[in-house]
Amino acid sequence: MTRICVRTGSEFTQIDCEMSFVEQEDILNTFEGMTKYIFKEIKGIEFSEAFPRMTWDDAMKYYGNDKPDIRFEMKLVDFTEAAKGNGFKVFDDAELVVAIAAKGCAEYTRKQLDELTDWVKRPQIGMSGLIYIRYGADGSLKSSVDKFFDESKLKGFVELAKAEPGDLILVLAGKEERTRKAMSELRLEMGERLGLRDKNVYAPLWVIDFPLFEYAEEENRWVARHHPFTSLNRSRSSG
Repeated sequence: MTRICVRTGSEFTQIDCEMSFVEQEDILNTFEGMTKYIFKEIKGIEFSEAFPRMTWDDAMKYYGNDKPDIRFEMKLVDFTEAAKGNGFKVFDDAELVVAIAAKGCAEYTRKQLDELTDWVKRPQIGMSGLIYIRYGADGSLKSSVDKFFDESKLKGFVELAKAEPGDLILVLAGKEERTRKAMSELRLEMGERLGLRDKNVYAPLWVIDFPLFEYAEEENRWVARHHPFTSLNRSRSSG
């Protein structure tokens, strides 16, 4: 049995189908054709191109979750190696230091930055703080960690993030799984605040090559990451 999920906002539609003696391509082609038909008949939206495919590893690396919203960029960038060894304990002790570059947000006020900091500190997100780097439209650099990183180091972060003048780089650090998930949520929040998540825009995507198992530290054993019979591959449509 396989499953396809079409995600719309906070809701999703699940279609179950039993198939035997098939390969991955049979499943993807069958459900992709059906999904295109449904969109055309119900929404009047026609997809002429093949749905893009993304491995689970890339989804987690660049978006922080296995159902990425690809309607906007703002991909996650790993700062871990570049950030360590500069005397800033928050980075030095972190399993993961990860960032996003929010386009055109360098002029965010202190109040707006404090609001974002409070947002990531919420129990639902679970982070202890937020670091920022302003990349001014004039090329100037200003950071909340200027004490530990000189301009050359900050320029290195800007290059890693592929930021442009006028961008605001937001950085989180901590335990790997929690920090990646938190940055994924922050990316989506920034997408909302910047009007990049139009509910009338759909971006179908296949996420493939899911891992079968993950280690559950609390249970001290390996468990199925998703339902082993219905979630080997999934399709997500952001919208």
